[in-house]
Amino acid sequence: MIPKILADAPRGLTEGFMLAHGFTPETIASLVRDGLATTRREPMRAGGRTIEVIRVKITDAGLRRETRLCEGALQRRGTLQHCCRR
Repeated sequence: MIPKILADAPRGLTEGFMLAHGFTPETIASLVRDGLATTRREPMRAGGRTIEVIRVKITDAGLRRETRLCEGALQRRGTLQHCCRR
């Protein structure tokens, strides 16, 4: 399942942010391995310095999968589920 916090972040999230919010490196790796997310290194300013971070971003395939899961939940229950971004 696609984490809602990632699906709701159009620019993606830093790996550090995800780890701080309880995601494991294995979870992030499995999202990337399954083609549901990508990672890329990018510079970020922090405390007057430029550091390099890894940004995790949902892919189009990940968005399509999330949409299918939510539509299935709507059909089964007739209500919006927490995974839906609508």
